[in-house]
Amino acid sequence: MTATTMAPGASQLRVLKFGALQAKVEIINRFTRPSALGHLIVPAVLVVVFLNVDVSDFLGGQGATGMLAGIAAASLFVGGFVGICGELVAEQDDGTMLRVRTLPYGLAGYLVGKTLSLWVTGVVTALLLLIPADIFVSPILPGTILGCAALTGVAILTLFATVPMGSVVGSLIKSPLAIFPISLVAYALMSVSGIFFSIASMPDWLTVPIKVFPVYWLGLLSRVTLVPGTTFDSAGQAVVAIGVPVAWAALGLILAPRALRVMTRRQSGARLEALAQRRAARGY
Repeated sequence: MTATTMAPGASQLRVLKFGALQAKVEIINRFTRPSALGHLIVPAVLVVVFLNVDVSDFLGGQGATGMLAGIAAASLFVGGFVGICGELVAEQDDGTMLRVRTLPYGLAGYLVGKTLSLWVTGVVTALLLLIPADIFVSPILPGTILGCAALTGVAILTLFATVPMGSVVGSLIKSPLAIFPISLVAYALMSVSGIFFSIASMPDWLTVPIKVFPVYWLGLLSRVTLVPGTTFDSAGQAVVAIGVPVAWAALGLILAPRALRVMTRRQSGARLEALAQRRAARGY
């Protein structure tokens, strides 16, 4: 039975299996290299800082717990949006995307695999922050099954609100140098979106566009899930907090397959040879 005559359910199952296999390989490679130790640096530094500095004076009543919840959401956002951008650019240049074109269910399986591997990486990064913080700084991890389910749901929502749109942006980039300004924009958006500090003191003209993006709402969902006593102002705010990231996820899922198809069409042996010649001449 060929891919064209295969039942839709069987075809989707093969895509998932292909993507899961790719994700497994990427996760193993990512966490078995010496560079994986870099994931421990930020949690260690933050634990030391929060143990020795009283941050409640400038963070408000939530103190370290509120900031840790925001940083957990930020790590998932960066891992999803910036992470997929960087990997797409690198894999265009090393020929991976050219090989994807030759594989059965290549593009769909590739996107599934990237989504799974980045989700696992983001969750591991967040847990490496939250577990030591829970032990040494302040209780922050959910203590109930419902709380754990809510935290998992926030992580999944963050993934779908960031990875598809990140893949759209990454498919448009043709040079690794372009990752730097995109990263700056992502970090700037986080810095004004209430991830680390409250936006209550910001002018209205700035808070209105901020709330159009999913970052603010993902940070709020993270704090409601992780910080005791933090709740939504109303049922309407809860609906918006979930609805805005879902809307961005839906938009990304519509645009990402089309953008990736266009990107893979422009991959060729001649392009890779031109890249090699450019690097030999310019060094990048």
